[in-house]
Amino acid sequence: MYRPRPVTLLRVALALVMGWGALRLVLDAHRGALNGGVHPRIATILGAMELVGALLFLVPWTVRPGAWLLAASLVGATLLHLHTGQAPSPVFLVYAAGIGAVASDSRPSA
Repeated sequence: MYRPRPVTLLRVALALVMGWGALRLVLDAHRGALNGGVHPRIATILGAMELVGALLFLVPWTVRPGAWLLAASLVGATLLHLHTGQAPSPVFLVYAAGIGAVASDSRPSA
């Protein structure tokens, strides 16, 4: 019986959770339902970057580019939160640690 590796489960979980959040951000920006004075175009770009990163993160041979996009979107989200006077979510640290763990596991062995 096939049992996926724990890092595979982590990769899929991160991609789904972050991808869902990104999709919601893009849709909220499109409807104009953003709080904190964030320009919808900036939110859309950030959400689209995160969504593409999540999709790439799902595919085993594009994990590393996806990880870079997801990490960049976390940095962008943190800066956006700080710009609007909100504290960034502590869960960003958990996302960053998970992305790093998955990306380091996906590197080809030397």
